[in-house]
Amino acid sequence: MSKFLGSSGTRKHIKLEKGSYSKDAPDVQIANVLEEQKNINGGNDLKKWSLSARKALKGSRSAAFLVSKGQPWSYEAPKLAMIVASPVIRDFFVQNPKSTEFPAINLHFKTKAIESIAHWLRISITVPKLGNIRMPKLEPKMSVADLKDSLDLRAAMLILGMEKYIDDFPAKYRDTLAYPGVSGKSTILRIPLTEEVRHVIDHAVVPTQDGRDAVVDVLADHLVLLQRKKMLGPQWNAFIGDFKNLMLAQAMKLAEARFTDEVKKERKERGQMKKEDHNNSDGVIKQGNIKGVAAAKNEEGTKETKQIAPKNITNSISDLLTGDVG
Repeated sequence: MSKFLGSSGTRKHIKLEKGSYSKDAPDVQIANVLEEQKNINGGNDLKKWSLSARKALKGSRSAAFLVSKGQPWSYEAPKLAMIVASPVIRDFFVQNPKSTEFPAINLHFKTKAIESIAHWLRISITVPKLGNIRMPKLEPKMSVADLKDSLDLRAAMLILGMEKYIDDFPAKYRDTLAYPGVSGKSTILRIPLTEEVRHVIDHAVVPTQDGRDAVVDVLADHLVLLQRKKMLGPQWNAFIGDFKNLMLAQAMKLAEARFTDEVKKERKERGQMKKEDHNNSDGVIKQGNIKGVAAAKNEEGTKETKQIAPKNITNSISDLLTGDVG
């Protein structure tokens, strides 16, 4: 039994028509799709497939995400599109080609997130241009619950190896922390709730090899900026120092180092620019000196008897030599 849960509690089922792979046996369909991936430039990225190539992924039947065992509903999506988009799902169906169910059993898999992924996969074979998956709500005035839904979605996609379809998340989250004011001439810096910070840390489920997470790094950069502007109260020191927030503390330490290096670099560049301006100014004066002296000597050489240079010429040379120019 399939049941689709949306914001209103139900979602109309999208019937998937048969595609060009539909006449093949399941294992042959998968093999053909994997071969097609190799032939397409960037074939591991479903966004780079043409509409006609994506339409062919309708296959003979859909498959279902099973969020957890024993639940009376599942979330259907084109099986072949699932295979192209997720290396984790691909490996499962390569080992189990006849299966029509992918067991999405993980503590970080939430029903809303899996439903959103299944919906995105269903429309992936119908829209002319496929873009990244849409976050539930990611804006400055979002609630903590809204952010949690978006973080749940990102976590599920990272676990499934689908990070390329949500790689704009860190930048969009940054825009919720610092955004233009009403006039557009100023920037508003939002102070996040500690509950929000906890959710960001808890959802860093697939950090990189160096133990870092892009969204945690964005948050760390922002908190360091707030600290430098003395916008954080003393209670934040205890919160950041909590062992549970070790990843954040480490990210903030790196962020502070980057800020310090950037300030030093900026100061050095400003000093270098001032030095270059000063040298350019000296060069102009020296060039003027040479031209002035040469002109005076040329004038002396043209006279048959030794004469004193006119006063205005003497003054101009003297002014240039002493650097006293207007």
